[in-house]
Amino acid sequence: MSEWPYEEITNHVSVADGRLTSQYDNAENLKALIQVDAERVQDLEGVAYSLLTERWLSDAVGQQLDKLGAMVGEPRIARDDSDYRDSIFLRIQLNRAGGEPEQVLTYLRVLFDTDDVRIDELYPANIEIFVNADVIEKQAFLVQRAVGAGIGVFILNGSGEVPFGFSELGFPTKDSVAGFGELQLYNNALELTIEGGGPLSELTEV
Repeated sequence: MSEWPYEEITNHVSVADGRLTSQYDNAENLKALIQVDAERVQDLEGVAYSLLTERWLSDAVGQQLDKLGAMVGEPRIARDDSDYRDSIFLRIQLNRAGGEPEQVLTYLRVLFDTDDVRIDELYPANIEIFVNADVIEKQAFLVQRAVGAGIGVFILNGSGEVPFGFSELGFPTKDSVAGFGELQLYNNALELTIEGGGPLSELTEV
């Protein structure tokens, strides 16, 4: 729980009742009226404290965590709250950074839940990422966002399946050509092949 300069007051009703002097010990109607008002104050206290404490990354859960992830560009992808919270924290760090290899490696370990990751440079402006885990398309696009614009990304996994890569060197958009295939050299640049042996960039749709 986040540390705040004050603690939540949970006893408004008993405190209000305790402020009555002894002459009101038998004033049941007055006590009932005070209790109703104090209960309303208690409800407001709980809501206010929730707004202060449960909307921060360290304490948010469920939909509140989903909203924080959407704000920084990190979808949940079926992760539980604990793993998703770690990923959001890393996404914030990556958004503030410049795609340094050490930070990307840390992000990959959290995203794929494995320490067995590796990054190798491929001339002139590509990198090859090995991840000893299954790779889905949504995760691959998150990797491209972590690496940054202008860098071609090819992802290999430990199961021996064909790699995932982007045929464009820019930031991926909904019109970008991307997918799984075999790595080949076309016009002195690495690309993924499609059926028939041509480069993925020949496709007009994702």
